Amino acid sequence: FIGVFDFDTKMFSYASAAHNPPWMFSPQSDGTFKMNSFVAKGERLGESRDNDSFEVKSVPFQHHDTIVFYTDGLIEGKNLDGAQYGKKLARKILEESMSQLPVTVVERLMNDFVNFNTGKELDDDVTLAVVRIMS
Repeated sequence: FIGVFDFDTKMFSYASAAHNPPWMFSPQSDGTFKMNSFVAKGERLGESRDNDSFEVKSVPFQHHDTIVFYTDGLIEGKNLDGAQYGKKLARKILEESMSQLPVTVVERLMNDFVNFNTGKELDDDVTLAVVRIMS
Protein backbone atom coordinates (compact mmCIF):
# COMPACT_ATOMS: atom_id res chain seq x y z
CA PHE A 1 0.00 0.00 0.00
CA ILE A 2 1.24 3.46 -0.83
CA GLY A 3 -0.45 6.77 -0.22
CA VAL A 4 0.31 10.42 -0.78
CA PHE A 5 -1.22 13.31 1.16
CA ASP A 6 -1.62 16.51 -0.88
CA PHE A 7 -2.15 19.21 1.72
CA ASP A 8 -2.79 21.87 -0.94
CA THR A 9 -5.79 20.04 -2.42
CA LYS A 10 -6.66 18.09 0.77
CA MET A 11 -6.66 14.83 -1.22
CA PHE A 12 -5.15 11.46 -0.31
CA SER A 13 -4.17 9.36 -3.33
CA TYR A 14 -3.38 5.67 -2.90
CA ALA A 15 -2.72 2.32 -4.56
CA SER A 16 -2.49 -1.17 -3.16
CA ALA A 17 -0.65 -4.38 -3.96
CA ALA A 18 -3.27 -6.58 -2.26
CA HIS A 19 -2.57 -5.08 1.17
CA ASN A 20 -5.26 -4.78 3.84
CA PRO A 21 -7.10 -1.55 3.11
CA PRO A 22 -6.44 1.18 5.68
CA TRP A 23 -9.42 2.72 7.44
CA MET A 24 -10.17 6.43 7.72
CA PHE A 25 -12.29 7.64 10.62
CA SER A 26 -13.88 11.05 10.06
CA PRO A 27 -15.44 12.92 12.99
CA GLN A 28 -19.15 13.66 12.64
CA SER A 29 -21.12 16.51 14.22
CA ASP A 30 -22.84 14.11 16.65
CA GLY A 31 -19.52 12.95 18.15
CA THR A 32 -19.37 9.68 16.25
CA PHE A 33 -16.88 8.71 13.53
CA LYS A 34 -17.69 7.64 9.98
CA MET A 35 -15.37 4.90 8.74
CA ASN A 36 -14.24 4.50 5.13
CA SER A 37 -12.00 1.75 3.81
CA PHE A 38 -9.30 2.52 1.19
CA VAL A 39 -9.81 -0.37 -1.22
CA ALA A 40 -7.85 -0.33 -4.50
CA LYS A 41 -7.29 -3.19 -6.94
CA GLY A 42 -3.79 -4.51 -7.43
CA GLU A 43 -1.91 -7.81 -7.30
CA ARG A 44 0.77 -8.57 -4.75
CA LEU A 45 4.18 -7.33 -5.84
CA GLY A 46 6.15 -10.04 -7.63
CA GLU A 47 3.12 -12.28 -8.14
CA SER A 48 3.27 -12.02 -11.92
CA ARG A 49 5.70 -10.65 -14.48
CA ASP A 50 3.21 -8.21 -15.99
CA ASN A 51 2.18 -6.75 -12.67
CA ASP A 52 1.91 -3.13 -13.81
CA SER A 53 -1.80 -2.52 -13.37
CA PHE A 54 -2.59 -0.83 -10.09
CA GLU A 55 -5.76 1.12 -9.49
CA VAL A 56 -5.05 4.60 -8.14
CA LYS A 57 -7.80 6.26 -6.14
CA SER A 58 -8.12 9.60 -4.38
CA VAL A 59 -10.28 10.68 -1.47
CA PRO A 60 -10.65 14.02 0.27
CA PHE A 61 -9.46 14.42 3.83
CA GLN A 62 -10.12 17.04 6.46
CA HIS A 63 -8.90 18.28 9.80
CA HIS A 64 -9.02 15.55 12.49
CA ASP A 65 -9.52 12.64 10.08
CA THR A 66 -7.62 9.63 11.39
CA ILE A 67 -6.18 6.92 9.16
CA VAL A 68 -5.29 3.49 10.56
CA PHE A 69 -2.77 1.35 8.67
CA TYR A 70 -2.43 -2.30 9.79
CA THR A 71 -1.02 -5.61 8.65
CA ASP A 72 -2.92 -8.88 8.36
CA GLY A 73 -1.28 -10.15 11.56
CA LEU A 74 -3.70 -7.93 13.49
CA ILE A 75 -6.99 -9.13 12.04
CA GLU A 76 -5.92 -12.73 11.38
CA GLY A 77 -4.29 -13.31 14.77
CA LYS A 78 -5.90 -16.27 16.56
CA ASN A 79 -6.37 -16.90 20.27
CA LEU A 80 -5.95 -20.24 22.08
CA ASP A 81 -9.43 -21.31 20.94
CA GLY A 82 -8.54 -20.65 17.29
CA ALA A 83 -10.80 -17.60 16.95
CA GLN A 84 -9.46 -14.72 14.86
CA TYR A 85 -9.21 -11.22 16.34
CA GLY A 86 -10.95 -9.96 13.19
CA LYS A 87 -11.95 -6.67 11.65
CA LYS A 88 -15.12 -6.34 13.71
CA LEU A 89 -13.30 -6.35 17.06
CA ALA A 90 -10.50 -4.12 15.77
CA ARG A 91 -13.02 -1.57 14.48
CA LYS A 92 -14.95 -1.66 17.76
CA ILE A 93 -11.83 -0.83 19.79
CA LEU A 94 -10.79 1.84 17.29
CA GLU A 95 -14.20 3.51 17.30
CA GLU A 96 -14.26 3.52 21.12
CA SER A 97 -10.86 5.21 21.33
CA MET A 98 -10.89 7.44 18.25
CA SER A 99 -11.47 10.67 20.19
CA GLN A 100 -8.21 10.11 22.09
CA LEU A 101 -4.64 10.91 21.01
CA PRO A 102 -3.27 8.65 18.23
CA VAL A 103 -0.71 7.11 20.59
CA THR A 104 -3.55 6.12 22.92
CA VAL A 105 -5.50 4.64 19.99
CA VAL A 106 -2.48 2.44 19.16
CA GLU A 107 -1.94 1.45 22.81
CA ARG A 108 -5.61 0.52 23.32
CA LEU A 109 -5.82 -1.60 20.20
CA MET A 110 -2.49 -3.34 20.79
CA ASN A 111 -3.31 -4.02 24.46
CA ASP A 112 -6.64 -5.55 23.49
CA PHE A 113 -5.00 -7.61 20.74
CA VAL A 114 -2.26 -8.90 23.08
CA ASN A 115 -4.85 -9.79 25.74
CA PHE A 116 -6.86 -11.64 23.07
CA ASN A 117 -3.72 -13.67 22.23
CA THR A 118 -2.68 -14.38 25.83
CA GLY A 119 -1.07 -17.75 26.41
CA LYS A 120 0.50 -18.29 23.00
CA GLU A 121 2.97 -16.83 20.54
CA LEU A 122 1.66 -14.53 17.85
CA ASP A 123 0.74 -16.13 14.53
CA ASP A 124 2.29 -13.36 12.43
CA ASP A 125 3.96 -9.98 12.73
CA VAL A 126 1.67 -7.10 13.65
CA THR A 127 2.29 -3.58 12.43
CA LEU A 128 0.00 -0.68 13.22
CA ALA A 129 0.27 3.02 12.39
CA VAL A 130 -2.22 5.77 13.13
CA VAL A 131 -2.11 9.14 11.37
CA ARG A 132 -4.26 12.10 12.42
CA ILE A 133 -4.62 15.10 10.11
CA MET A 134 -3.85 18.24 12.09
CA SER A 135 -3.73 20.90 9.37
